[in-house]
Amino acid sequence: GGSAALVHRSPDGKRVAVVNREQGSFDYTYEFDEFLFVLSGRARVRVVGGDAFVLKKGDVAYFVKGTSVHFDVDKGFSDATMLMSDDVPVDWK
Repeated sequence: GGSAALVHRSPDGKRVAVVNREQGSFDYTYEFDEFLFVLSGRARVRVVGGDAFVLKKGDVAYFVKGTSVHFDVDKGFSDATMLMSDDVPVDWK
């Protein structure tokens, strides 16, 4: 559950900046690269086949296209995110 707001989309659609407010548990496989900066709250992250870690206010993370992740996100979590693709426009809303 949550909400998102588009901040910027490049003319070619390959760079999209978004601010998200999220909560709950969910799995996600990235269809593009994502760089995020945590604005508030906390999220527990488990990369499938990789590390588990916690993101909190002020932390940054980078997920490469194809990475599968499980998130447990506390209520009040928000982030500023840049979604990037070198191939095709980012398919975001």
